[in-house]
Amino acid sequence: MITLSLTDEHGPIVLELQRVEVVSDGFHVTRASDGASEEAPAAAHYRGIVRGEEGSVAAISVFDGYVMGLVSDADGQRILGLTATGDAEPQTLVVISNVPAVLRNPATPSTR
Repeated sequence: MITLSLTDEHGPIVLELQRVEVVSDGFHVTRASDGASEEAPAAAHYRGIVRGEEGSVAAISVFDGYVMGLVSDADGQRILGLTATGDAEPQTLVVISNVPAVLRNPATPSTR
């Protein structure tokens, strides 16, 4: 397990994540524009929870030069990504809050 600490407008959160394989060997991507097939980009994928938040969901994917993810807990849904900057500038990981989606950890019972 790894932990990742983030801060948003609600304060600090700690993600508890396990590395997972989300594609099988031989997985490929077919481009809609021309039907050509290519290998999926190499990436490390992680799934988990927000520490101390029952029913939370967290997922992070790390690609060469890019990070993206999502977090859903009692404070709402957040998308994580890098700012769009020039190649020479360092990029900043940003958290976009209040995404209108409902994500629940299926392993956690819900009373809704």
